Amino acid sequence: MFDVGFSELLVIALVALLVIGPEQLPGVMLKFGRFVGGIKRQLQGWQHDLESAALDEEIRERNRRITEQSQKEDKPHDDA
Repeated sequence: MFDVGFSELLVIALVALLVIGPEQLPGVMLKFGRFVGGIKRQLQGWQHDLESAALDEEIRERNRRITEQSQKEDKPHDDA
């Protein structure tokens, strides 16, 4: 998604150190890490829900096809 290299991360860390200060930086980084972790968990939950919904729909579609096929096979054939 973001193409951030080591040099960019170093610049971001130095700016954060200057803006936030060395005393508050560990706490801010911890809160940021928890925030990013929460977002990741939420996205994984949504992905799981979408995959489950797609699988459920696929199963329903297969069952419908099987039912239709079995109904066609069960009908008597008219040989007139």
